Amino acid sequence: MTNRINAYPPSQTDAAAADAAASAVRSQSKDKLAPSTPADSGAPASEAVTITDGARATAQLLDQARAADGVDHASVTRLKTAIQSQSYHVAAEPLASSIVSAMAEIKS
Repeated sequence: MTNRINAYPPSQTDAAAADAAASAVRSQSKDKLAPSTPADSGAPASEAVTITDGARATAQLLDQARAADGVDHASVTRLKTAIQSQSYHVAAEPLASSIVSAMAEIKS
């Protein structure tokens, strides 16, 4: 058996392999993958792979992350409502301090 550790960022091949592994985890039963046979993988028929609950959870979280659009819609709605009702207030001093810090960072 050979193990390979890749440096970051992962290559497209690594990403494709991760996608394939996540798909395999989702498509198999909870307990075990179907045993390999010599005809389809070159491995003895007595070998089997066990997928842990952690691997299943990781695959599920990976799917959810890929499906997400990256926007917290609840927060956007809450802020829009507060701005429209004029109940959203910004603390002037911390805002001014952040602007000054950002301008100083840009100049340097």
